[in-house]
Amino acid sequence: MRFQTDAYKEKRDAYEKLKNKLASRVTQHQTALSSADEIYQKSKGSGFYSNNLDLPNKDADTTFRTLETELSTLFTTQKNDAASLQAASNKAIEKYNEYSDLYEAEKKNEADYKKEQEEKKRKEAEEKAKKK
Repeated sequence: MRFQTDAYKEKRDAYEKLKNKLASRVTQHQTALSSADEIYQKSKGSGFYSNNLDLPNKDADTTFRTLETELSTLFTTQKNDAASLQAASNKAIEKYNEYSDLYEAEKKNEADYKKEQEEKKRKEAEEKAKKK
């Protein structure tokens, strides 16, 4: 009888590495995003915008507003990427648990099978000894 213990163990170990890498990436991404968002929020409250459109600052004000819109779009994209990264991390954890359970069950089945075979050999040896 062929057991898939080694195959399940390899897949379990591969998913363990993947889940650890993804967890690290999620943390790094969230840290960077939080830091960037904090800077962005501070810049919004900095009072850069000119209230008087006659000031020579009008071009800078327009440029700042354009950049702010682009930055807001970028943050939305990055937040979506963070959600995708978290979903991938959750899926890796799910697959790790699945293969871990399969590995443990297969390991038990293999041990039970070996025990049965040993018991069968022992009984055959006893019967052989009785016939002599």
